[in-house]
Amino acid sequence: MRFSPDSPKFSDENYENAKVILLQDVSPPSYQNVLDWMKITKDRHVAFDFWARGNYTRRLIYQRNQGTPPLLVRVSRLDEIQWAYRHLALSGLPIEFVYSGVNLPVRKCLDVTVFPNDLIIDAGWGYLAVPIDKKYKGHHLSWLLCNARFMPEAFLDWLVEEVSEEFVKGKVFISPDVEIGLDTQTTLLGLGVLATVTGGAPVISNYDVAKAIVELDIPYLDNMSSKQFRKFLADYEGELIRFQIAFRKVVTAKGKSEQQMTDYIEELKYEIAEFMIADKHNNVRKNIAKLGGVIGTFSASLAMAVSTDPNSMLPLVGAAGMGAAATSLLSLWNQAVEHERDMSKNPYYLLWKLGISKPSQIRKSSRPNLIEIPKTSVEQIQVPAAHHWLCPPTAGVQFVFAKK
Repeated sequence: MRFSPDSPKFSDENYENAKVILLQDVSPPSYQNVLDWMKITKDRHVAFDFWARGNYTRRLIYQRNQGTPPLLVRVSRLDEIQWAYRHLALSGLPIEFVYSGVNLPVRKCLDVTVFPNDLIIDAGWGYLAVPIDKKYKGHHLSWLLCNARFMPEAFLDWLVEEVSEEFVKGKVFISPDVEIGLDTQTTLLGLGVLATVTGGAPVISNYDVAKAIVELDIPYLDNMSSKQFRKFLADYEGELIRFQIAFRKVVTAKGKSEQQMTDYIEELKYEIAEFMIADKHNNVRKNIAKLGGVIGTFSASLAMAVSTDPNSMLPLVGAAGMGAAATSLLSLWNQAVEHERDMSKNPYYLLWKLGISKPSQIRKSSRPNLIEIPKTSVEQIQVPAAHHWLCPPTAGVQFVFAKK
């Protein structure tokens, strides 16, 4: 194990007051770092949560600095995320799925975790680690103490086993709404707050919260294995580039004139039609069929949020009990708005009718190992109360050692 070179030594600054600076330079997160960890541990939910407390904001800031806006998609079930990924992957934009299903209560957690020997410690805010003088298959072991609300393991199994290559490239991510300060179960428009911070675009399935501007038919592929789908995206990246550029212009446009938006939309419609029926893409469509896949379109609407007035932001984010995360998200939102006033204007939403053609067989996931701290020498250790992901992009874990 080693600490990230850009991580300062842990100070007495407490977790709750640690502020994220949106306008800073950060290195890209190492998705491979946490993927390798999740592959060797039975506690994927612990590894992912530990890594995200520092790397979630690193990802957000890095993508924002690179001008790489994500699509933000609310999901509550595994079959939804599988369906949505296949329907949006052709866009070429990173997709962040915001989980809004049933959440476990915040509990104090004690877990024996494998620390890979080559693990870079660049996160872990709110965690206390107590090293164990034993090894597991050559790797370090440690007690981890924290307060946590973990992601359901079935979603992390999908991340590791079905879209690992996309995850490593930063193309796919999953975050729990409550851990990033949102209350998407109450209102989907909270994704607009996150979109302002990231520069991305919300994708939602509720037609009642926004005013539709135009109907679109978005192409997608289905009936392929994960390996075939990944190979197609790699082999035909050049065939998709014009559609992807046009799609990006439309869904990330802010503060554009009505004429400019009209031009963007017409460009996108043209590129969709070209991909679906033009002779120059015949070979692409034939090869899709050879792989046993099908190409189709799903209906979506480009829309504008009803209101994103600054005074209306608070109800859209964290509700009672999520104060620390909600406060941090609003701080990032204010920083984004102050940096670029146009970003406070209504973001565009992509609306769709979320449907699932072939619900997947989902294996039952195990519950996270949430237990009461036993009466041992660690019971007196005070674990930081906060547990959210909107903490600085540095190492925040504290290591506890006993004096001999």
